[in-house]
Amino acid sequence: MEIYPFIDLTEGQTKELYDFIISFGSNAYFDSCEEMVRNYYGPIFNKGATYFSIWDGNSIKGTIGIITKEVEEKEEVIITSINVLEQEKNVFKILLEKGIEESIKVNPKKIKIGIHSNKEYLRPFIEELEFKGIYRAVILGLKSYDILHSVKMKRNITFSSISEENKIHFKEVHNKGFLYSPNGAILTDEQIDEMLQENDDKHNLVKICYLNNEPVGIHESMLKEKIGWIEAIAISPKWQGKGFGKLLLKEAVSNLHQCGAEEIKLVVISSNERAYKFYLKYGFEVEKITSHWFEKRIE
Repeated sequence: MEIYPFIDLTEGQTKELYDFIISFGSNAYFDSCEEMVRNYYGPIFNKGATYFSIWDGNSIKGTIGIITKEVEEKEEVIITSINVLEQEKNVFKILLEKGIEESIKVNPKKIKIGIHSNKEYLRPFIEELEFKGIYRAVILGLKSYDILHSVKMKRNITFSSISEENKIHFKEVHNKGFLYSPNGAILTDEQIDEMLQENDDKHNLVKICYLNNEPVGIHESMLKEKIGWIEAIAISPKWQGKGFGKLLLKEAVSNLHQCGAEEIKLVVISSNERAYKFYLKYGFEVEKITSHWFEKRIE
């Protein structure tokens, strides 16, 4: 068995990796091998250095990704993108030990790991290494627009699509708003620049909310096969608890409908009770648990 970082894969191995990943139904964000390559070469997995696959000769047996960019702000590493077949589950122990080894190199205080709900067979290996269950990621679907429709926008509120001129506002509000969120990610400058390289339709789904020209919140969404996904709603700490959440949610939903969304969904963390209850109040209902998350403290 050999473990390779993504940057060391040959062109043929890269194509085999893509086929392997989509065989799990895990290609929610990849429409092509080229899109996968762009993602794994991006900042999330340190330009391909911390996304690993394990091979037995020419046959791929599993994958694991390590996200280290949260260490500076949140003192944590996230282990994710795990794909291992049940009949190959013993391979997962090798990959997980590799993930922990790579994580410890950046001196985090905790390591989080997430597995898809259809990979419960990996749980014993995670618990054996003293990871404790902390929360679940739950998919909610918008079933009723009645309450959101009645939400009134304030006169001094405006929304602007992300641009080169306001990208610093988006980053600041996003990162401050998600700093203490259970599973909120910190955006880098490189990720912001990648957003700006997307087409205009994507820009219309990534907006900043201003109150009298002061940035107070952001929302980010995407449209995938007529399904609108609300990926992020964040409010600057100074303005939290003042009613901006429902305004951002209404704007995000309206933008997705305008772009042709026939369904609207989002993912919320079960331990984030405030957000969970908020979405249920405004017309969302539980559809399914999508992943389970565990945490290990580093002494």
